[in-house]
Amino acid sequence: STYYRYAAQQADPSQQSARAQRDQELGEHIQRVWDEHFHVYGVRKVWRQLLREGQQVARCTVQRLMGELGLQGVVRGKPVKTTVSDQARP
Repeated sequence: STYYRYAAQQADPSQQSARAQRDQELGEHIQRVWDEHFHVYGVRKVWRQLLREGQQVARCTVQRLMGELGLQGVVRGKPVKTTVSDQARP
């Protein structure tokens, strides 16, 4: 049954699917890169760094795994532009 298959996979991770095993391995690499760069890198930069290190992985896979791990890069926004009133006009 499904329960016993799940229990066996939890007891012995080598019984997991190939994708689950690769996700586990890539997740460790993604976490390491994200930590090494002070939690600033987002999906694109983590993906590019993994490619530089020789890890063949798709950007969408990095995005999915970062979402599952709860990792998020820093969003640098534009400064808020407030209204500049023209004093000559009423």
